[in-house]
Amino acid sequence: MNKLAKVGIVGAVVAASLAALVLGVFFITFDINNYQGVIARMVAEKTGRELSFGGDISLTLFPRLGVCMENVSLSDAPGFGDGPMATVGTARLDVCPLSLVSGKVRFGHLDIQRASVALRRDPSGRTNWDDLTSRAAMPGSAAERRAGGGEAADGLLVLEIEGVSVTDSSLAWIDRAGGASVSLSDVSLTTGTIVRGAPFGVSFQGAVCVEDTELAGTLEVSAAAAFPADLPRVDFTDATLRAVLTGAAVPGSRAGILVRAESASVELRGSGQAGHTLRVDGLTVSGYGVTARASGSVTGVGSAARLTASVGVDPFAVRQTLAALGMDAPRMADPAALSRAGATAALVVDAGGFDVRELEAVIDDTAVSGSFSRREREGSARYVLRLAITSLDLDRYLPLSKAERPGPPPAEEGLRDAVPLMDVAWLRGLSLDLEATVQSLRFGGVRMTDVQAAAGARHGLVRISPVKAALYGGQAALGLTVNAVSDHPASDLIVGVERVDVCGLSRDAWGGGEYQGVLTLNAALGCQGTRREAMLRSMNGRFTLGLSDGVFPGVDLMGLARTAQERRAQGQGSVEAADTDSTRFGSITATGVVSNGVLRSRDLEVKAPGLRADGQGSVDLPSGRIDSLIKVKLVPTAQGQGGRSSDNLYGVMVPIRVTGTVEHPRYRVSIQEYIRVLGGAVLDTAESVVEGVSGVLKDVGKAIVGGEETREGGADGKRSFFGLF
Repeated sequence: MNKLAKVGIVGAVVAASLAALVLGVFFITFDINNYQGVIARMVAEKTGRELSFGGDISLTLFPRLGVCMENVSLSDAPGFGDGPMATVGTARLDVCPLSLVSGKVRFGHLDIQRASVALRRDPSGRTNWDDLTSRAAMPGSAAERRAGGGEAADGLLVLEIEGVSVTDSSLAWIDRAGGASVSLSDVSLTTGTIVRGAPFGVSFQGAVCVEDTELAGTLEVSAAAAFPADLPRVDFTDATLRAVLTGAAVPGSRAGILVRAESASVELRGSGQAGHTLRVDGLTVSGYGVTARASGSVTGVGSAARLTASVGVDPFAVRQTLAALGMDAPRMADPAALSRAGATAALVVDAGGFDVRELEAVIDDTAVSGSFSRREREGSARYVLRLAITSLDLDRYLPLSKAERPGPPPAEEGLRDAVPLMDVAWLRGLSLDLEATVQSLRFGGVRMTDVQAAAGARHGLVRISPVKAALYGGQAALGLTVNAVSDHPASDLIVGVERVDVCGLSRDAWGGGEYQGVLTLNAALGCQGTRREAMLRSMNGRFTLGLSDGVFPGVDLMGLARTAQERRAQGQGSVEAADTDSTRFGSITATGVVSNGVLRSRDLEVKAPGLRADGQGSVDLPSGRIDSLIKVKLVPTAQGQGGRSSDNLYGVMVPIRVTGTVEHPRYRVSIQEYIRVLGGAVLDTAESVVEGVSGVLKDVGKAIVGGEETREGGADGKRSFFGLF
């Protein structure tokens, strides 16, 4: 070894010894606690917060240069109370000394124990971290210098940390704006090596509790995270959250929730609430047998928040999900109804309301497409709906009939008039724009196709018009207007039925296809009030009725004539309607008016082979009482529709009085009175005609009325036509 080498080795040893001596003297004489005030002042200048030290700060030399702090706290933002926003029981961090020389600071492991963080939002929507994020993006800040190619871009200061461990800690979220308080306890957080721009693993466990509710559980989170160059932003990939929740506040008392996201990012940029952004792609949420999917973003927080996303719910078994939620599925006519449902849509939610666009939904065998929105305008919510429906069978979803309902029968409905048929206050506040189409619809047994409906509501004026449908070979249309502006709402109804097959209608609606004919009906009615009695008593309007080429069951003229002949000698009593066989008619027509709740017609005309009938009378709509006189005569003609009227045909006139109620009409003629009027010579003919013709008229009434009614549809379960005739 030459002399120069020996001198070099000795110099290196001496330099190392001097360095060690200097470091030793430094650690012996240097007290970092003397700089607590300087550190607190720097934090105050950068954040506006007060950093407090409740214990000593200690330095470590071996195996690495490091620092340890105890009982450190950071004050809360102004207006959020006197307590700290964050506290740390113990924090340890070391650094590689050689990295300080290279300018690339490499930290060792950061170990935090007994940390507590309280995140708050006040009633106005301001959070206690708004001031921190706004300062981070102020002009000239370190964040902007890095994003603009400053320190990080030049490579002068690159931070790296070997990992973070947080144990025995807690996190609280107190939302005074939304009224929620959620706390996390027993928090455990670990990460891999954190280097800017490179992904690192993150895992989290903790216990969750929602205050003032019986809800608790555990959370587990895992993901790969990264801090990109354009801080402040955090990116996540392959994120997974598993939650197990229990308690009375949890539907079904227990829930297992799984949340996955292909990627997500959180960016806190700019001042105030509008600069924060959360972006999620490939999000799936599973629980209770339902899987929901979404991709979108949330910008801002509180009142400035705006959600834009594409969302979807995979088809799921509705009844099984309801059972898992601890709910009983509604009892419906079809026990298989609500077996499957699913949907996709584009969703926008902000402080002004929400929009559901590009809706595609399926419920059992029904497909629905369209859009739906709710927007706040002029101090009230406005709803806009555009719906296109394929095939909809509403009868599947109706409640069970009385006979099928379990338990005691429901109370009598004698007090039904005490309940208003419409809520005036609700109508005044309703703002609606609706357009809907249904390819095929079944309701109350009645089948319709090509249904079109439009409705609008604004400032208490509601219009449902037009409502159109193809109905049993014909067309039906309806228009309804409700004016709820005043304290005495007024309603107007227009009904049009053109050439509807009565046989198909009665078969599906009332379970019998024995009635035949083609029905045409037009009515324009108006009423006032909100309760049934008042509306019927104030009803006014006009109507026209036509029924052609029909067959009514229950009448055999020849058989009834023989029966009447056998009873002729009695010369007293009455002959009433009976139901046997059938009689064909050509046409039944009538026009009339409704005045103050009383329906009157003076031109009822029935044309059938072998008979003609004219009638006039009235029906009191509130009570359903009938008072009508129908004049029937046997005529020498086989023509029905298109034949001569009864005024031009010779025959024996038989007056038939119709009394009773719409629910239970009575058709009868007093033989004694008829004998006194026409004399005994016509008794044979009178008795033969009266019973048979009254049977025809009874069935005419039944077809128009829809069967004998009770308060819920009649003794045979049939309904009156529009509840009026």
